[in-house]
Amino acid sequence: MKVLLSAYACEPGRGTELGVGWNTVREVARYHEVWVLTRPDDGREAIEA
Repeated sequence: MKVLLSAYACEPGRGTELGVGWNTVREVARYHEVWVLTRPDDGREAIEA
């Protein structure tokens, strides 16, 4: 299944909102193909990896 998620903040290895966004995406991606909408200043390189 393809899933589109919106995360206000999303970056690996960070706490609070950044970490919650990242971990949510990571867990859903274990079972589905995931696309993420987030702010342009978050860790794009890590998200695309």
